[in-house]
Amino acid sequence: KGEEHRRQRKILNPVFSIAHMRRIMPVFQHITEQVVEKVTAQLKDGPREIDILEWMGKIALESIALAGFGHSFNTVESDDHPYVRSIKDFL
Repeated sequence: KGEEHRRQRKILNPVFSIAHMRRIMPVFQHITEQVVEKVTAQLKDGPREIDILEWMGKIALESIALAGFGHSFNTVESDDHPYVRSIKDFL
């Protein structure tokens, strides 16, 4: 397993380099701004309970989609994307 692990690390290292992280940081900032806007809208009528776990799932999926695949599943706006529905059904 040691050799296999080394090979996998070698393949994945560029993805976690500082230069690559700097390039994808705007993706994370954009997603964060969208979530802040949505949560703020939910709170416009006063304090209420917010399901942070649900938001974290949306953030994670959208981050992976945009940063990894260059495609948005639009999870912040809607759960209506077929891939998102498939993941929810699976889980």
